[in-house]
Parts: sequence; C-alpha cells; structure tokens
Amino acid sequence: VKITNIESDYNLSNYRTISTSAPTYDLWVGGVQVNPANASDVLGDGTVSFDGYENSDAGYYVLTLNNANINSGAVFYDGAYIDAGIYCYLYDDLCLRLVGDNVINVTGDQAEYAMGLFAYYSLYVEGDGTLTINVVGSENNDAAYGINADWDYESLYLRSGAVTVNVSGDSPETFGVRASSVYDTNSGDVAVTATGPEEVYGLHAPYVYLYSVAECAVTATYTTETGYHEAYALYNCNGLYDSPVSGTVTFAGQTQAVMGSFYYFGINTLQMSAYTDLAGTAENKVESPSWSNRADYKTIVLSPGTKTV
Repeated sequence: VKITNIESDYNLSNYRTISTSAPTYDLWVGGVQVNPANASDVLGDGTVSFDGYENSDAGYYVLTLNNANINSGAVFYDGAYIDAGIYCYLYDDLCLRLVGDNVINVTGDQAEYAMGLFAYYSLYVEGDGTLTINVVGSENNDAAYGINADWDYESLYLRSGAVTVNVSGDSPETFGVRASSVYDTNSGDVAVTATGPEEVYGLHAPYVYLYSVAECAVTATYTTETGYHEAYALYNCNGLYDSPVSGTVTFAGQTQAVMGSFYYFGINTLQMSAYTDLAGTAENKVESPSWSNRADYKTIVLSPGTKTV
C-alpha cells in the first residue's frame, strides 16, 4: 500500500515501531511488544505469557492466554499501520494456548488494517479454554480480519477450545477467517460471523478439513443494498474434507453459502441435510441435492450421517 501525506493521515504517536537497541520478538499483544523481560507476563496482569519455542509434534512458539482481556494495539510493521489484538511476525508457527475465558477486542481507527489475530506463519489454537474475537472495522481500513493466518501458504489449526469470531463495521473488505487451509479438529464449538457494507467473507480458505468437529457455524451478511456488495460464508473453496464428525456444520451467506470450485469429496460422515434461504424459512429443503446449482443456496447444513451427495 502506498501511503502519502503520512503526517496528516495517521496519528503517528499511536503507533509503535520495532526497536533495534534492545532484544525483542516480532510479536505484539495489545500493542505491547514481547521481549525477554516481559515474556512471562506480557501485559503485567498475569494473563498473557510468551513461553518460547516448544519442540513438540509440530514445533512452534507458544503464547498462553489465561483469562486474558486484550484490546486494540497500534503497530507499525513492514510498512503498514495496523490495529491488532495479537500480531505475530515470528518466522515460525505460533500456538495460541487457551486457559479460561479469553477475549480480544479490536476497533479499527485510522490504520490500514484491523486484525483480531494475525500470524505470519501457521497458527494453532488449542486448550481447554475459550477465545472470543470481536473486531469492528472502520471505513478508513482497507480490510478487517478476525483471524488472519498469512494467506499465501499458511494454515489455521483449530485443535481444541471453543472459538467465536465476530467481525463487523464499515471496512470495505471484511473477513471472519482467512488462511490457505483451515483444519478444524476442534472438540469445542466454532462460530464465525462476518458483517460489512461491501465484500464480506466468513471463511476465506481454499481447503477446509473437518475432523471430530462439535458445532461449526459460519455466517456472512452485508449491511447495504446500494453499490457493490457480496457476502459468502465459504469463499474460494476448492475442497471440503471430513473424518468422523459429531456435530452440525452450517454455512450461511447472504449472496451464497459457498463460492468457488467446491468439490464435496473425502466426506464419509457428513450428509447435506438441508439447503434454504438465509433466514432458514424457505420450503426448498431437500435430502440429497446436487451441488451443481449451489449458486442458489443461501444456507447449507451438513449433519452427521451417511454421505448422500
């Protein structure tokens, strides 16, 4: 993004830049940059700790949230101004470990991007706790994201814990979750809701894998009837896979539930139980529809059972 007239466009005093005079990590929580001195208690209230690199099955850095309440932090990094709850530019994967109930609240002000949670490499979410991300975008933002695992190659792994993502506001582009692949191996519920005036995507990912999922619901709606607008629950998808799944998966989009070269393959325990309008009130529910006319589907419900499509 080319920025002109920076002095007038941004209040630079709000944005933190990288310090080269002391050792730091390219990781910010609520605008506080993590360093060796504050790693054990990043926010000073005992709720966030950076536990360093864990050479486990995957191998990643670990950030633990313990009943944390994280608000917007202003960051200037890699030439961009960002309002973010957690912003990670570490050159390896990040694991977010959840203990208790954790909340990230981000309000996009005059930054280019508003992000609840960003990871440059792949992102893992696990633990017995919960995570709620609330992002309110601004018309000054280029885009607003709930979770953004860097788009080009990286993946989001939802391993355990209940995760709720809500993105709303006036940003011209609104993303609930954006990643190259999403692996939902979660035993907890997952809910993603994205609302915006123009381009709205609940789950923007080419590949989605559902393993042992509880309940999963993705909803995308637009807030204006004038000008250009679209809302897709599942966008740019090339494949949906599953293994034993215990809960119901619902995609609901005001324009379409699913957009992309969507192949319903690899599925052995999910069947399409219904498709209908966004409100779920239309009488076009079916038991074994074809995916060929998926453009007509506003809501798609997949439920446990023998594959029928």
